[in-house]
Amino acid sequence: MATTQTSAGRRVAPRHSRLNEIIAIALLTVGVLLVLCLAPRISYDPSDPSWNASGQAETHNLIGPVGANVAAALYQFFGLAAFLVPALLFAAAWRLFRKQPVRTPKLRLVGLVTLVLSSAALLTLFGISLLFDRSIQPGGLAGKLIADALSSGLNTTGAIVLLFALAATGVLLATNFSFSNAYETLADAFGDRLDFFSNLSERFRAWRAARRERAHERAGMRRELRAERERELEQLNLAEAHDTSSITGRTDAATATTVRPDAATGTTAATTA
Repeated sequence: MATTQTSAGRRVAPRHSRLNEIIAIALLTVGVLLVLCLAPRISYDPSDPSWNASGQAETHNLIGPVGANVAAALYQFFGLAAFLVPALLFAAAWRLFRKQPVRTPKLRLVGLVTLVLSSAALLTLFGISLLFDRSIQPGGLAGKLIADALSSGLNTTGAIVLLFALAATGVLLATNFSFSNAYETLADAFGDRLDFFSNLSERFRAWRAARRERAHERAGMRRELRAERERELEQLNLAEAHDTSSITGRTDAATATTVRPDAATGTTAATTA
């Protein structure tokens, strides 16, 4: 919440700034505690005694038995999606520290639940294994139930598309994130580097036009070459026909020559009819 200015020109703190800061500190504290509960290989130990496991007597979780039980519950129900809970708590705390009130908290809570559940179901469908505890499903029990229910009616591909849409909706409801603002921010940050994507359709149309033009040019060249070969073949045929007619003429002339006797000399002389 922004500060206000009095008629005397003095800036005074908004009426609910202290309450916002107290709530922000509380959210930040809960988020840090959850991170410490869930941190694998640092705090979380599958062998710690909890509500669903009877392990060793000593608890290795940094937050003690309470942390071990909370971590076991979050991992069992949500899997890796449990890390979204402290992340969103940190985002809400940061907003309150900046004096910006959290509007429509009920709608934010709906967005948080939607985001966590859809993410858990996606983790289940993708089959990402938890290296630190293979006894826990990647999306937890909730993700398993949702993924099975959606896959039975939509198959895996349809379920993934629907869950991505639900996750995006959950982000928009739970936070102040905006995809259009994110794009504008990236465009301002990278400048001309994103022009390639914005002009991608124009580039594709220009590429297709250039390709058609080259194809027309190649077709025209092939037609010209074909016509030139036809002209050469025609000239060759005409030359062969002329040679054939010349040979035929000479043969006819030779055939028309006859032999007659010379009465004076008694020899024969060739006469042409």
